[in-house]
Amino acid sequence: MKQMPWRLLAVGAITYLVVLIALFPAGHAVGLIAPRLAPAGLSLAAHGITGTVWSGSAETVSVNGTYAGQVEWRLRLLSLITGRVGIDWQARLGDEGHAAGRSRIAPDGTMTIQGLEATVTAEAAYARFPYLPVVPTGELTLSLSELRIEQGRPTGATGQVAWSEAGLSAPQPLRFGELRLALETSPQGEIIGRFADGGGPLQTEGTVTLSPEGQYRLDLLLTPAPDAENSLKQGLMLVGRPDARGRARLQLNGQI
Repeated sequence: MKQMPWRLLAVGAITYLVVLIALFPAGHAVGLIAPRLAPAGLSLAAHGITGTVWSGSAETVSVNGTYAGQVEWRLRLLSLITGRVGIDWQARLGDEGHAAGRSRIAPDGTMTIQGLEATVTAEAAYARFPYLPVVPTGELTLSLSELRIEQGRPTGATGQVAWSEAGLSAPQPLRFGELRLALETSPQGEIIGRFADGGGPLQTEGTVTLSPEGQYRLDLLLTPAPDAENSLKQGLMLVGRPDARGRARLQLNGQI
């Protein structure tokens, strides 16, 4: 009977600790996660944070200067036991886009995103590459079972990317239909994307490869369908001289 007060004190202390952790302010979530992202070459900032560190939201979040709208997250407690930070999250991208996934951040800063589903307008994505001499139209949809990021660069990806109602509004209006890219990671650690078309006026065939060091290679054949508009056929001549089958070849390489 004399030990009962100590047991009550122990239960009370544990209960207090659990409540204290559960109500830990969400603002500390950024302080918990940001240092984990730094080794991966990612900088994180958030504003308008509400809720708790376990379940909260922010009005805006930026990663390496790229901003997202409202972001909601739920921290996965069991992941902390393994030394990793696990987060279920969803975010708004611009006025119409959205994204959601499950992220895991390892002690060395490597981030793995599983079940990534995202939709964004092609024009909004183009804003990240203002130096390109074209203005795309349509909608981009990502459906990736896994995406791995190290040192600020993707080093592994598996899934699909679709560009629906694809086209350009400048320098001249062009319609491509639907274009698709299937992503996989080779045993050597390269991300390989294989192009395919959705039966629209532009047929695509080729690959794009991204090495772990950030070097990319694009080799793409573009073929207008027999019933394609003349503007599309003429536009492909800017890519290169068509071969005997009317295909224009686009080859690019560089560093990201």
